[in-house]
Amino acid sequence: MPTRILHAATRAAYAAAASQQEQCEAVRSAFGGNVTLRIEGAGGQHLRTMTLGPLSINTATPRGIVCGSVLADTAVAPAAPGAAGIAPTRWEFRAGSTPIFDSDEIVQGPIRTLCSPRFGSVVFTANPLLPVALPPSWYPDVGECVAIPGSTTIGTAVRAMGANSYAGIDPDNIVDPWSGGAIVSVGGQPYLVVMGGGHGDSGWNGIVKFGPLYGAGSNAPAWTPFLAASAAGDVVSGATYLDGRQSSVHTYNNLVGVGDTLFSVRTDGYYQSGSSSPLGFEFTPAGQTSIASYPGGAQFNAAAHYNGSVYSIGANAAFDRLRIYNIATNTYTSEVNADIALTNYVGAAVDSTRGRLLVIGGAGGGAISDSAYWNLSGLTRTLNVTRPSGWVASLEYDPDRDAFVSLQSASLTLLEASASALAAGSGATWVGRTFTGSTPPAVPVQGNFGRFRYVPELKGYVLAPGLEASVYFFRSA
Repeated sequence: MPTRILHAATRAAYAAAASQQEQCEAVRSAFGGNVTLRIEGAGGQHLRTMTLGPLSINTATPRGIVCGSVLADTAVAPAAPGAAGIAPTRWEFRAGSTPIFDSDEIVQGPIRTLCSPRFGSVVFTANPLLPVALPPSWYPDVGECVAIPGSTTIGTAVRAMGANSYAGIDPDNIVDPWSGGAIVSVGGQPYLVVMGGGHGDSGWNGIVKFGPLYGAGSNAPAWTPFLAASAAGDVVSGATYLDGRQSSVHTYNNLVGVGDTLFSVRTDGYYQSGSSSPLGFEFTPAGQTSIASYPGGAQFNAAAHYNGSVYSIGANAAFDRLRIYNIATNTYTSEVNADIALTNYVGAAVDSTRGRLLVIGGAGGGAISDSAYWNLSGLTRTLNVTRPSGWVASLEYDPDRDAFVSLQSASLTLLEASASALAAGSGATWVGRTFTGSTPPAVPVQGNFGRFRYVPELKGYVLAPGLEASVYFFRSA
């Protein structure tokens, strides 16, 4: 992403500016006193906080905005910008606790830059103008939910791709049969990618995407193809079709987006028998590639990404343990803790600030656990943390609120649990946060799974609740 102005009044002043000097002044005047700089790694992990002197405008070439000396510098995670360890990927400038602008382009040089804080000052300049990408026209206020305007639905997109010519009870319905999605970057822009079907419901194994959600074209996002389906003549009952593609499946929360790639860690509820297989795959718009097979026997997994690995565990009341898929080496390792049995309808999210994984499922009993929580640095585990009410199998971590977030069906209220309290051993206390605006419709009774996702560029959550429903967006921060 280029530099973004996050503050609504500052965006308006910037858009009205007639010169680069006025653009700089619009941003500078938003801060007033000292500036807080939050530095993050991949996934929003908080690495460092710096307090900088007041902003001023450099009128010489290159023109830009200058922060004064570094007044305070606090490392949060054991990795510093430019040092070995976790690389910084995002810099957010705040006036007190209010975000004003951010960027992922922090380099040394005169054009489209923010010079390194390690040199005692921060400068961002432009040639000829500040490279600011404004949010889409439908972007709501903080605490508001909107139905994103659009002329397509999941149903119209899959039918346009020929889904109704395939076998199954309802071949265009890739949503209701226990299926989810993930955020994937396409052409450098975020999209919600949805994939599903499976069992007797649908033999169609295409993939669709909604977006772009930010940047060029985001004023009018739409459901469009991500990857075409296998030819109808290649469809057979099995984990793969005759062309080698993964069959149509119930995706549950098996799907994880990492950069420009969609990962499916297992092949569960496949067409036509509804059986399951440990085969894993990755997808881009260019096609499919096989990955290492899932080593556990349980199915209907929850999965989440952190620091180059996909963490996953099976459910369906079958015993399994946490499995760690290293993307770079295409290999699995497993935690040494004893196997546990999780209920169905599990969801997973990673506290990227601390490296903690939360997995929630339906109500448990006896030897069955309804939730588990791991410290990923040592894979220590806690069972049966308090689960949220109204569970629809959609769980996310919000780095701006430092909270785990659980979707509620047909509601403007989301449930939040403090990630810092959970990390401190206090358990999960779920508190409702009610948004204003448009109330989304009910999600399918089978669950919503990964069709509720946090979008870092927009500081909120995108929701695709149904086959023919509008897409909704909750702005969190």
